[in-house]
Amino acid sequence: MTDAAGDPIILKILTGVQSGVDVFLVDGEYLLGSGDDDDIQIFDVSLLPGHVKLRVGNGKVTLAGGAGAARTQTGVQLAADGEPVELEPLDVVWVGTTRFTTGLASANWSSLGEGETPTPVKVRRPGLRLRRGRATDGGQPTERRPAAIRWGLPIAAGIAVVAIGAAAVSTMGVGPGAAGAQPQSRPTLERVETALRALPFARDVAARQEVDGAVFVTGFVETPAERRAVLQDVRTADEAARVRVGVLESMRAEIAQLLKSEAAGVDFTLSNRAEATLTGTVLDPAEAQRITGLVESSIIGLQKVSSEIRTRDTLLVDIQTLADRSGIAPLTLLRLDGSLAEISGVLPSEKVDSWVGFLQAYSSQYAKLIALRSLVQLQNPDGSLRPAPGGPALVLGDAPLAAGDVRMDPDRLVAGDYRLEDVFANRAAAVPDAATLAQPASGRPLDLASVIEGGGPVEPGRAVRRIGTPFLEDASNAGGAQTAAARAVSADAIAEQSATAASQATPRLVAAEPTDPGQINNKAVRDLIGAWSSKGMPGVGDGPRIGRALEALRLARPETTLEERYAPIQRREDAEPRSACWRGAEITTENVSGVLFWLDLLSVSSDLTLQSVAVETRPLVLEAALNPSRVDDCASRAGLSVDSVYLDEVTRNPDFVNFITRDLARYDLDIAGANLGSVNRFVQLRGGRKLHEGAAPDRNSRIASVGELGVAVARGEDVSAVIFGTNVNWIVR
Repeated sequence: MTDAAGDPIILKILTGVQSGVDVFLVDGEYLLGSGDDDDIQIFDVSLLPGHVKLRVGNGKVTLAGGAGAARTQTGVQLAADGEPVELEPLDVVWVGTTRFTTGLASANWSSLGEGETPTPVKVRRPGLRLRRGRATDGGQPTERRPAAIRWGLPIAAGIAVVAIGAAAVSTMGVGPGAAGAQPQSRPTLERVETALRALPFARDVAARQEVDGAVFVTGFVETPAERRAVLQDVRTADEAARVRVGVLESMRAEIAQLLKSEAAGVDFTLSNRAEATLTGTVLDPAEAQRITGLVESSIIGLQKVSSEIRTRDTLLVDIQTLADRSGIAPLTLLRLDGSLAEISGVLPSEKVDSWVGFLQAYSSQYAKLIALRSLVQLQNPDGSLRPAPGGPALVLGDAPLAAGDVRMDPDRLVAGDYRLEDVFANRAAAVPDAATLAQPASGRPLDLASVIEGGGPVEPGRAVRRIGTPFLEDASNAGGAQTAAARAVSADAIAEQSATAASQATPRLVAAEPTDPGQINNKAVRDLIGAWSSKGMPGVGDGPRIGRALEALRLARPETTLEERYAPIQRREDAEPRSACWRGAEITTENVSGVLFWLDLLSVSSDLTLQSVAVETRPLVLEAALNPSRVDDCASRAGLSVDSVYLDEVTRNPDFVNFITRDLARYDLDIAGANLGSVNRFVQLRGGRKLHEGAAPDRNSRIASVGELGVAVARGEDVSAVIFGTNVNWIVR
């Protein structure tokens, strides 16, 4: 193809086995690739057939991606099957590992090969070449000519050069008194710099000259039209200048398209020096680093890529600064829990305003970036804590609600229209959109006696004694009918009829009522299972709740009945010595089955909690909940076939212990580590104080047990639990 002046366009291959090949192009469309059917076939395994498309016409060349992508030296990216782009003269194109360029035959092709200095070519004028060793002037060798002839020509040539030089000096006016007679031509670099200064948009384009005299023009302009203007003026000043000017507009478009497809939440800025700065929020630090590396490797021509992306780690530092400014930092602890920020602690009443101010600032600054889960509690004036109903957390921000969590209302926070129940976890009220796994417990132990006695009609011989009634066994059949009748009437009548039976038949006391908490629990569980299996639970009082829980427990292991599963409880207490499951434990091989019954029942019930268990039994159940491995070993030593719902679940998910202890009164104990490997277990507080089992953290409490999953704290007749969390730095097992 030729332009209007007959100047043809040439495609020149610069690399590969075909390097240096020139292809003259006529007007038309061409496919360039590695296929046999391509118009221009290039031997390169990294190319696809029909890799790119060329269109030649009107002295211009446009390039578009075909089966593959391409890029140009000026930073233009061409996607596969993308829009065509007009190529600049002699702009180098990369396709695969091959480079080629196009331009008019009259273009400055010598500008290609940056940094390469061509080997100088010596040109001798005809008639001045002396051929050594050949006969001239009658066959006489040059070496044998007379000295005047041999030295005459060089001397004459030297005189001629001196004469010509002197004439040139006199013509240019060089010499004393002739300075400035005619201006000396300006150096090439100065001419190029003058041309750049004349272009107002070329402020960020600079020229430099290497030691070999080559001039390089580098920098960035805003649009392709500005680059063409720079190229034209620089070529006018110096045809051999190497121009490496990028287009910021093209780079911005490429970065925007890349981020749109790979990181929608990330924005950027691009300086006049092609330095990109990434901004936005990506919670995962590894993902933020990947995005930064992707921009660096994908966008040609960028001088630098800086990341100001906010991750969850940087956000946590900012949130901690906000807590410091709000005045709640010494009393609260901030940490990351996956994609949530979690804050916990206990605040006195004088810090309510500071806490609300923190929440209001968080709502406006960070809630849309990372949600906050609050476990912060309000301390009562007497220093005690109100138990959290159901153990809910408060969530501020757009995040899924976990079991029992309550979402804060940011609008009410900002308006100042809030109650204590809205901002403190231990005063949180249930709201319609709260996810609820467990309903708040009644806060009192179950009335098992009334449930067992009120379970419906009693069949002869299947009556269940009220807990606390002496266990009597008649010695004669005559007294049996009267005793059965006595069990079907009220408690007052039982005592009266028992006395009557005693006058007719002499009863013998088989065993007094047990006084040990474990034995009392075994007996209560045995009676409860017997009543439920024989006549079910009554429809009033605690009956429905217990009935639902027992049915759920049965369905958890439908292949066996509750009597079979908890068969060891059916054994009566005898004189055999009890064996503690571990040193100092109240759980023994005799009562371990009864304790596991309650753990299993609480595991499958959303109605019952530890507060539902009798006060004397509650410490045993909590101790077992915190020591699942020890309990499992104890049951095995006792010869029991352990099939416990709780032990199975807590083995898979140790955090399940929080479900069991969800309604216990919270106790603030800042534990740094725990030693479970020694005989005398202990926990160490952050201040360095060690608390062994039996130690008193304060005058109203003591450490009842140091377990695998947490600490049981005895507080008068009640117990609290401190579960080991991620804030515990070390645990020795």
